[in-house]
Amino acid sequence: MFTSKYLRPISCKIQLEQLLGKIGTCRSIMTLKEIPAKELISKFKKSPEIRLNDKPVTKSAAVLIGLCENKGKLGLFYTLRSCLMKSHTRQVSFPGGIMEPNVDKNYEDCALRETQEETGIPQSSVEVLGTGNILVPFRSKGVDQIQIVPVVGIIHNFDQIELKPNSHEVEKVFTVSIEKLVDERYRHHTQFRSGRGYSTPVYTAGDERIWGLSAILRKLGLFYTLRSCLMKSHTRQVSFPGGIMEPNVDKSYEDCALRETQEETGIPQSSVEVLGTGNILVPFRSKGVDQIQIVPVVGIIHNFDQIELKPNSHEVEKVFTVSIEKLVDDRYRHHTQFRSGRGYSTPVYTAGEERIWGLSAILTHLFLSALLPQDKYPRKIPHVQPYQLKIKT
Repeated sequence: MFTSKYLRPISCKIQLEQLLGKIGTCRSIMTLKEIPAKELISKFKKSPEIRLNDKPVTKSAAVLIGLCENKGKLGLFYTLRSCLMKSHTRQVSFPGGIMEPNVDKNYEDCALRETQEETGIPQSSVEVLGTGNILVPFRSKGVDQIQIVPVVGIIHNFDQIELKPNSHEVEKVFTVSIEKLVDERYRHHTQFRSGRGYSTPVYTAGDERIWGLSAILRKLGLFYTLRSCLMKSHTRQVSFPGGIMEPNVDKSYEDCALRETQEETGIPQSSVEVLGTGNILVPFRSKGVDQIQIVPVVGIIHNFDQIELKPNSHEVEKVFTVSIEKLVDDRYRHHTQFRSGRGYSTPVYTAGEERIWGLSAILTHLFLSALLPQDKYPRKIPHVQPYQLKIKT
């Protein structure tokens, strides 16, 4: 199961790509005075509206795309979200937040208020140039759907402002020069397979990576258990939480997976958002043992860091997570080969506290193959054809 989610920062990066595209040949623009403000906003407004899902919008938000001069170079102003935030911790974002109905008269008010609260930049220091089109980011089930409006502004006398990052919301603030943002050496992209699939830009020029697959993978992990030595079989082997369906209790595979997860680890069923199920998997079984079929259930464990884990000592020795960043790292990916039947190979992962192999590794491999593009996670598992040495007599 997922132990994190990634939602808000996508909007920051898409808006940035749109804005840079409208500025034009940015290498020739070296000062704030040279920015063609009216032309910039006119073109920025012509950018297509981006809607990554069709859910009804329940909240509105605004962010400030702040142009500034830092040490004589024209750049954009960013924040790194604090590790104290409930979501999207240590991710790069433009300053901004949810509109407050009784406080903010418009998106501009919201963006300037949030910027001052988060970074200490006075509202009077920002000259608003205009706004871009509404952006509706992807959101998970059960989460308020927001729409975001980018507000473009010039932060005057930036070098003279005493920045005061709000430690509860912002870990640090920084700027990245436009000269570097448009440099092809620092511009990349990442692709998502949700829905019809979409790509977003990645920038590696500043202090922090601005979005990108690596930023997601550092946050995202899979949750495993180590089976107790008291179990009758597969003792001290890594497993996903789960078990046999109970006919009079479980109405579906999803019910079974959530019930077993709560019984084994203490994770409340209400904390898990089920995304769907995979195909049936029938593992190899020894003679005299009931043949079972297994259905993998994929879900997001929300607010994982806040859950008090209570491993059932009769079934689970310990629980742990492994980041997807490590699971896809070639240094920690191996394989093992079996000679049963015609012979077959299965993946092995050595990135976490325990070696992940067998059925758990197969399910991990299938999930990563569905989640990631092939250039980030190769599908093929090496296999060496078994052979028998001929002994001369």
